[in-house]
Amino acid sequence: MVRVQNRFQLTHRERWMLTRQHDENPRRCIHVDPTSEQVYTEPAGRSDSNRGDSRVKRSKGIRNRNRTLLRRKPRDRGKNPLSRILTPYNPGQMVTISINPSIQKGMPHRRYHGRVGTIAEKRGRAYVIEITTGKYPRLIIARPEHIRPVKGAQ
Repeated sequence: MVRVQNRFQLTHRERWMLTRQHDENPRRCIHVDPTSEQVYTEPAGRSDSNRGDSRVKRSKGIRNRNRTLLRRKPRDRGKNPLSRILTPYNPGQMVTISINPSIQKGMPHRRYHGRVGTIAEKRGRAYVIEITTGKYPRLIIARPEHIRPVKGAQ
């Protein structure tokens, strides 16, 4: 059975096959009519809901693959202590970045979870933390809910 589609309603794979001017997919044959905007396709023997063309692209969001990293322990759940917010930090003080997943504002990227850095400055309610990773130092902006003072270092 031959199905007629508009040229602009094709899938990415079908558009790629049109640009290559040959058919690499033996299941679907495409014929282009140069005089009109129509494309004639012969679908595969399976239904249109096959997994080959209907997959949703995997999300690459900022909190992707964080199920175990950004999970609080059962005894730590509940209200957040005020002492963590009210702790004053001075420039040059060593701090550890420990992300609190229940507070999304001022949360640094998950790759910096557990890193130790020094306070560079205060910027609004947040602090600028200098971390050396690789060749160059990085400046991380994080709110006080996501940082803790390093024990034993002053």
